[in-house]
Amino acid sequence: MEDSYVPLLYYWGGVYFLIFWCAMLWVVSRFSGWNELAKRYPLENYETEDVEWHAWDFGRFQLGCGYKGCLWIGFSPQGLFLKTGPDLIFRVAHPPLMIPWRCITPMGHHRALWRNLLKLRIEGMDFTISLSESTMRHATRWLPEHVAGDAQAE
Repeated sequence: MEDSYVPLLYYWGGVYFLIFWCAMLWVVSRFSGWNELAKRYPLENYETEDVEWHAWDFGRFQLGCGYKGCLWIGFSPQGLFLKTGPDLIFRVAHPPLMIPWRCITPMGHHRALWRNLLKLRIEGMDFTISLSESTMRHATRWLPEHVAGDAQAE
């Protein structure tokens, strides 16, 4: 009789874990500012075939929310592309973004946890995002004067 409850325990444990995971991603999306960015810069009707993607990268958003190893950063003539992945695990509440280059203002370099980051101000947002400087060097065609410089801690 006791063994008949074990499968139910696994089932409901899995269900509760999925609910918890999705809730945590939703909370992170709100605190980090990703939700605000998605409202203003959604990835809609943009061809992503010519995007140069850099996977498993690092970024820091509002309130120090770090996306460590789950951030995909892409570059194309249209703008900066951001998405989380792998899709099945991290995409909940984090729709892909496309931020046009004209809406991005580099604010300088800084260092955080042994990483060199490039701080970016996004038009219409009251916070900055910081992306891996080594990855952002691939964007020198669109942000040359700010990306190519030395990485100095602020």
